[in-house]
Amino acid sequence: MDTTKNHIGQNIRRIRELRGLKQDALGFELGISQKQVSHLEHQESVAEETLLQIARVLGVSPHVITLFTEEAFINYCENFLNRPQDAFEVEPLHEASLHASRFAPHDKIFELYERLLQAEREKLAYVEKILEHKL
Repeated sequence: MDTTKNHIGQNIRRIRELRGLKQDALGFELGISQKQVSHLEHQESVAEETLLQIARVLGVSPHVITLFTEEAFINYCENFLNRPQDAFEVEPLHEASLHASRFAPHDKIFELYERLLQAEREKLAYVEKILEHKL
C-alpha cells in the first residue's frame, strides 16, 4: 500500500494544466492574483473551503484533486466529462464519490471576451461620433 501523502498544490497545478488553464485564468475565477495561485500550487495542503472553490473552477470533485493521479484523471475525463450533458451519472474514482459540475472555464473566458469586444465596439462608435462633429 502506498503511504506517500499527496501534494495537493501539485495536484491542482497538474489538473489546471490538463484542463488548459493558465494561473491567471484560475486566479480570475477564484478572485485572487496569479501570484496567489502560484503560492497555492506550492502548498502541500489547502484549506477545505479553498479546495472546494478550486474544484468548482476546474470542473472536478475535490476528491479528484486529493486522490489525483494522471491516469485516474484521464480516465475521469474520458468517462465523465466527455459525456453529453444529459448523461449525468457519477462514477467512483479510487472508491470516492465524485460530484458532477457543469462549470466550463472556457465559457467564462468566452463571456469575458464578448464583453471586452462589446466595450471596444462602443468605444469605436463614440470616437467616430466625436470625429463626425469635429469635421
